[in-house]
Amino acid sequence: RITGVERDCESGDVGEVVLEDGRRLAADLFVDCSGFRSLLLGDALAEPFDDWSRWIPNDRALAVPTARDPAAPLTPYTQGKAHDVGWQWRIPLQHRTGNGHVFSSAFSSDGEAEARLMAGPDTRPLDDPRLVRFATGRRRRAWVGNVVAVGLSAGFLEPLESTSLHFVQSALERLIALFPSRHMDAPLRDRFNALTQAEWEDVRDFIIAHYKLTEREDSEFWRYTSAMDVPDSLAAILAAWQARGVLAVSGGHLFQLGSWASLLIGQRCLPRGLHALADRADPAYAAEQIIAI
Repeated sequence: RITGVERDCESGDVGEVVLEDGRRLAADLFVDCSGFRSLLLGDALAEPFDDWSRWIPNDRALAVPTARDPAAPLTPYTQGKAHDVGWQWRIPLQHRTGNGHVFSSAFSSDGEAEARLMAGPDTRPLDDPRLVRFATGRRRRAWVGNVVAVGLSAGFLEPLESTSLHFVQSALERLIALFPSRHMDAPLRDRFNALTQAEWEDVRDFIIAHYKLTEREDSEFWRYTSAMDVPDSLAAILAAWQARGVLAVSGGHLFQLGSWASLLIGQRCLPRGLHALADRADPAYAAEQIIAI
């Protein structure tokens, strides 16, 4: 357990971490895996946190395992169900079922959220619901000085698309590709931060779109998300799509063209006009090709 961080008086880099048992660990490069606490990047180096809660207002989750009915067939997929405030997951496993409810404390008390969660499972709970508080957003830079933050210490996006493990994996791949010398080469650090920012904002926009495009108007939560402003990057994506069915996304990040098309069409966000190239195709020929596939 880390109880202290010593910084170099000249460079400002982290020189040592002090452990609970008094040991001191020195290194040239530190990877911050301290979770939400962000002990090195957030606390020691005071890297600012960009809060995205105005676009993704959910800031709490309740989780509870329930018994699995051995007589019931094992459902081979995760279910997500929208609630008046936020949503609920159900993840079937061989020995139990994982259940959770993600919600916003601005629109619901913890007690109300627990009642919604416990009304869903049809088998007995194996434990009491566990509350997790979080802030949606990210540290402005994931690599500062000689510290690289990975996972929750770099930021967090609510688990609607289960992206946390992906962010860990992609950060490690970038770090390996851009691994520095003892000089902490600035061009490598800057490239790492630029790629990290782009990836996080791409995923952020995809999650925001789930809430922005909703047609629900039956609660204050959904009325807020459907009326809220969105980041300029998402506004540009929606404008290009709604004009002529053009998906103005790179296609190279986690959620590619098929994911965006499924989300937009599934939310009945349809283009007002046809893509110019699609407008040249004979509809009967196109229908034949689709049937053949």
